Amino acid sequence: MPAADEELLITPVPRGAVRPATWGEVAVGDIVQDKKDRLHAVVRLEGGQVWLLSAKLEEVAMQVPPADRPVNIYVPSEREAENIAHPHLGASYLRDIEHREHMVAKALLWRMDPIPNNATALRDHIDMAHGVYVNDVLGRYNSGVEAQKGLDPDKKKEGAKKKKASLEELRAAHDEFHSDFHLWPQNIVHHHAKE
Repeated sequence: MPAADEELLITPVPRGAVRPATWGEVAVGDIVQDKKDRLHAVVRLEGGQVWLLSAKLEEVAMQVPPADRPVNIYVPSEREAENIAHPHLGASYLRDIEHREHMVAKALLWRMDPIPNNATALRDHIDMAHGVYVNDVLGRYNSGVEAQKGLDPDKKKEGAKKKKASLEELRAAHDEFHSDFHLWPQNIVHHHAKE
């Protein structure tokens, strides 16, 4: 995770929060979360029925559950609320939030070993588990390796610097990918820990 004084390349939109509630508290406009972490906007409540609109823009009606039944309500941040309300972004943005909240809930279920401090292993992991293509950084690392094989001492030093900088860039990118699920969705939801 980047240090507090480091600046991210992309400024994250402040994340909202899931809060526990009961169906008696649910009102039109609320975003409720089901057991599979899917989000549904409450569009109508009448006659003992509740109409829910999914992030895929599918509307379903169901009996209103008992007032004391627990339910999670997603409370978007102010910036998220603006994006959700935007007519062209609303559904896709809600789908992104839904995906992120599902990943946050499931991330601790899938453990992967820590990645060795090896450029190829880092590139492979970032490509497969995070879905980000970083072959250019590995190419810079490999050109540093080749420069170190030469006879010129200046090129050897330059090659060592290039290798070190590329490896640090891969490690920093990987740390940033795990710093915020909102910015960096993962192909394979996971966390890193030894057994």
